Amino acid sequence: MTRQRTSPGRSTSATAPSASASTPADQAGAAGLRVFTLTLVAKASPSNPGRDPIRSLRWLLKIALRRFQLRCIEMRELV
Repeated sequence: MTRQRTSPGRSTSATAPSASASTPADQAGAAGLRVFTLTLVAKASPSNPGRDPIRSLRWLLKIALRRFQLRCIEMRELV
């Protein structure tokens, strides 16, 4: 699932993707930034069976940004 940030007053209706850069990854690549793809799997933890994988993912993304300046620009859950 991808989320788009909108400023106040902007509509959130779906629009056709631009011809030059259709996804956030394409836009970042077009801007000269290096883009990587990472696939993670949430494993069950025997020591803490109630651990929420979404909270763990949010923690990981926060650390990646603060410590390594790596920002998540696109995320999807594969089911």
